[in-house]
Amino acid sequence: MRFLRNIFAIMLAVEAIAMSTQADTASALHVVYAKARIVEAVDSDSDGLADASEAAIGSDPAVSDTDGDGLSDGDEEILLNTSAVRADWDGDGFGDGLEVAAGSDPLATNSFPVTVSGTVVSGTPLVGKVFAILSASNAFDFISGNAATSRVCRAFAAAGCPAAFTFTNAVASGAAFRIDAWADVNANGAREDWEPAGSYVSDGASAPVLADVEICLESDESADMDGNGLADAWEWQYFGKLGNSAADDQDNDGLDNAGESQWGTDPFEDDTDHDGMIDGDEVMVGFNPAVNDKLPVLGLQHTPNGMYRIEWDTRYYQGYMPQFTDRLAPPAWSNLVPHTMYEYNSYPYGTMSVIDVNTNRPMRFYRIKLVK
Repeated sequence: MRFLRNIFAIMLAVEAIAMSTQADTASALHVVYAKARIVEAVDSDSDGLADASEAAIGSDPAVSDTDGDGLSDGDEEILLNTSAVRADWDGDGFGDGLEVAAGSDPLATNSFPVTVSGTVVSGTPLVGKVFAILSASNAFDFISGNAATSRVCRAFAAAGCPAAFTFTNAVASGAAFRIDAWADVNANGAREDWEPAGSYVSDGASAPVLADVEICLESDESADMDGNGLADAWEWQYFGKLGNSAADDQDNDGLDNAGESQWGTDPFEDDTDHDGMIDGDEVMVGFNPAVNDKLPVLGLQHTPNGMYRIEWDTRYYQGYMPQFTDRLAPPAWSNLVPHTMYEYNSYPYGTMSVIDVNTNRPMRFYRIKLVK
């Protein structure tokens, strides 16, 4: 060790006398008393380095961090083998304190801190702030000598996604790291099991991605903390709170909250997928109320009298308008019939058809427009 924190002066006085044994008159030495006095070296700035030692290396005995790199003079000179008067020992452009915080080696030019950045995305709108936490496995607590985890937490002020994150000089080059992100939809600052969450893991060795890292948030659709039969994530998304009644039907679409939660539909919108059929009716006839899952398949037949029959499959309660055009550039569609045709007879599926009596056109295109 190049320098000592304390200089000890020990004064020991020992008085020995001869003692006689019982029969053989053998003598022995006996310590009568011992005195010790410890003299501590002066350390004016309490940085662990004595003033005399600081004077010898040129550091300031009145300042605990002479070079201003975030490390005390004593830690640099005694524990890290860096310099108390040189902020960047290896000259790689990163200060010693920054390297120690990131887990890189302040004595090696090929080990340096790096920045990790990217975005958090979600397939559905989110309520509340988005949090991201970075954990690096190679950070080292040089004071205690124990492996440590570097955790940097950031809250994104804007609700929803995508949200950008940047961890500046957060990990060492080639380090293994992990980023966990979640949406704090109940705004309590804690991560709940049911809240949308995601993660990104890099082993550091196989070409780690440091920029444009993308984390996709997904939620546990089955979590029900209050036991009311409604998914917590669904409740927070549409109500902003838990504890809602499973039997309520706010939009009067025939689908109560329990059903809306099961299908993931909007309890305040009677036609969540905007396909012309209300949510309750879709569930009743076997459709998915959150997805427009039945589009018409168009068929064209040439009739014996030279006309054309346009036929398509239908779904109950859906309206259809057959249209035509004689040219596709630019598209100018016209209605083939004067009024929208609604399927009220066949349940849940059926077919409809119309005949185009105009047979004088050399070319004609048809389509079916869905009408609510």
